[in-house]
Amino acid sequence: MAIGVWLCEAINSCADPGLSSTVLKTQFEDTNAKIVICYEGSRKRVYEALVQSGKLEKTKVIVLEKSCPDENEDQPITEEGFTFVKDFLEDAEKLPQPPLLQDGIPKDDETHVIFWSSGTTGLPKGIQHSNHNFRFQLAGLKPTSGSTSVTTTCFFHGGGFGLFTQLMASPQTLVFNHGGDIDNDDTCELLYKEVDRFKPIWLMFGSHHFVLMSKQKPKDTKLDLNSVVFVSPMGSTVPQTLYEDLKSSFSNLATIFSFYGMTEMWQVVTYSFDVTQLGFVGWDVEVKIVDPETEELLGPNQVGEIMVKPIAVMKGYLNRPDENKKFFGKNGFIHTGDLASYSKNGMLKYEGRQKELIKYKNHHLYPLEIENIICTHPDVIEAAVFGRPEPTVQELVTAVVIKAPNSNISEQDIIRLVESQVDDSRRLRGGVIFADALPKNSVGKIQRKKLIELYEEMQD
Repeated sequence: MAIGVWLCEAINSCADPGLSSTVLKTQFEDTNAKIVICYEGSRKRVYEALVQSGKLEKTKVIVLEKSCPDENEDQPITEEGFTFVKDFLEDAEKLPQPPLLQDGIPKDDETHVIFWSSGTTGLPKGIQHSNHNFRFQLAGLKPTSGSTSVTTTCFFHGGGFGLFTQLMASPQTLVFNHGGDIDNDDTCELLYKEVDRFKPIWLMFGSHHFVLMSKQKPKDTKLDLNSVVFVSPMGSTVPQTLYEDLKSSFSNLATIFSFYGMTEMWQVVTYSFDVTQLGFVGWDVEVKIVDPETEELLGPNQVGEIMVKPIAVMKGYLNRPDENKKFFGKNGFIHTGDLASYSKNGMLKYEGRQKELIKYKNHHLYPLEIENIICTHPDVIEAAVFGRPEPTVQELVTAVVIKAPNSNISEQDIIRLVESQVDDSRRLRGGVIFADALPKNSVGKIQRKKLIELYEEMQD
């Protein structure tokens, strides 16, 4: 589909099929989309979004049928402007002349594809990448050995889209999992069974999937999981014990291979074989750690914002001039909004997000430090820390914890664990709540703004 769109001299805008009609409406308005390609599962929300935006009569919608539809799926088209892909293709074959290039060879600065930010702090922003960036990526493709990988990474995301383009370099087997198919069932066991069936050497899963698997061993002890050599968590940080926890299931696991980057650039910034570190800086990029307020360079072991000077950076956020001013810095550097420190030998360590800053009596602290402490408890699967507004002290440090099945861990257990390892300002004065799951987006990033909503709901 993506290649077909480019052959028609159009721009791919890669949307999350799980988005609400409200968010889809915003994306349709931002892009002024003329054609929408969706699948049966998002058909209703696409229709609602087009009605809300007043674009139903102006937009063609192509619906991808499911190969194995459920009883109430792939129903006959009744929506205005909608058609199944098979009917669309049949109509296209009747054309006397296929469309020809109208504007010649695509120019380097023209938009090639639009990704969307994860929306963890607001509505997703359209991230425009140019033809120059895509050519840069194609030039860097190298033949591989034709190995097999299993992934839960979404193709609408920059990382998942990169996996698709890698297939242009050499044949390989990529087993893709749609989020709705694995998150509504016994996720861990399903993924273990896929390893047994496809014998992959590399697993590229959302970080949350690896965290779940580290706590839940395979129920079927006869499954062959020996093919796995590498795992790569995507989307967020993972517990420091992840390798040891996974090794008990994947006996031939050699390492956890992590890389850090952002959808706004078509390059990897750092590589690491140690989950406690961002690692070493990759090629064709420059990195500096600066004071978030003054942008002055910082020295070893000082926490500051990561600024990067890449070769292949986005054109800008679609229709967001104010956001573009904040993103693009001086001399080709860009603001990541991520915090890090670096050792004397140049290894970077992730310290959190600027926007996640918690303020308690003018003390500044970041959730990651406290989350890591909480996750050292053997009965904790995941944890998220946030600042709960309290005018008398600014914010109270509060935690949401997902505990292991049948665990008897209590709020006081967590509070005492944290108090034993932090200074006074970092204590969990806002308390601890236990939940069934953390609010996350489709790529596994915690939606911080929803943590307060979750807390308030559980107090009612």
